[in-house]
Amino acid sequence: MAPTVLLVHGAMHTPWIFEPLRERLAARAVTSTAVQLPSSNPDSAATGGLADDVATVREAVAAVGGPVVLAAHSYGGVPLPFEAPTRAQGFPGTGRPGRAGSAWHGLSVFGTWVTEPTGTG
Repeated sequence: MAPTVLLVHGAMHTPWIFEPLRERLAARAVTSTAVQLPSSNPDSAATGGLADDVATVREAVAAVGGPVVLAAHSYGGVPLPFEAPTRAQGFPGTGRPGRAGSAWHGLSVFGTWVTEPTGTG
């Protein structure tokens, strides 16, 4: 089963930010989904915090029901280390372990999830 790419937006964004990327992934037969973090809720009266964001990511991973690639932009990487260690299963076919809690902060959506060829970083 191919993994689903779970996209997590940064602060001040909502899932719409990933629509162009999701269209490109779909064109390549890659399933993706994007979550709405409670901490960036457009309704300021309903805004949540980090614990709510972690719960949202966990629920989204569970809803996929199969392998998941977590990909985040900016603040979206903050809740991921709370979920990634429970899901890291490595990179199939590479013989390399996965990296849970990798450095997610940056401008690259996918580049920070890939390990070095040595598997060290």
